[in-house]
Amino acid sequence: MASQTVSRNMTNSGPLAYRLRSSTTLTGHNGRHLLVCGRPFKVLVISSTAESILKNLSESEFKSIPTLAQSCSTLSKDYLFDFLEDLCARGYLDKQGTHAPTVHPSVSIIIPVRNRAQQISACLQSLQEIDYPRENLEIIVIDDASEDESRKIIEEFPVRLLKVPVRRHASF
Repeated sequence: MASQTVSRNMTNSGPLAYRLRSSTTLTGHNGRHLLVCGRPFKVLVISSTAESILKNLSESEFKSIPTLAQSCSTLSKDYLFDFLEDLCARGYLDKQGTHAPTVHPSVSIIIPVRNRAQQISACLQSLQEIDYPRENLEIIVIDDASEDESRKIIEEFPVRLLKVPVRRHASF
């Protein structure tokens, strides 16, 4: 699904939240619920369920999916997410924040090192601060026959250490 780029005091950090675009209004005509966008002009006929969700949105305040789900307890949060993302893609809503993935892929970080005791310590310390599930994160350090304290420092961290006993120069 496409995402909208919005420049009106919006940040992309934090939980996912939605609001009506400044050019969008919720109205009714001849018993129908309408979502009207002024720029570019377009009209979407919506159900009464959609109308009950959207009447909780305003142009000024972003609202999260859990907050919106309280107004319509018959819909799942996944369905509500898909509905709101579709309206964003069509240009009726703005969104901010990110949607946290439910599945985190396995990631391997490979760090080659030789005689960089001070730098490897800072590097491994910063990697310990990554906000990612530890069971899906593998850090591998390849020590190319360091002659300083690099190996000793590396062994202090919860990483996989591969030791090259004799330094080998590049093959070219």
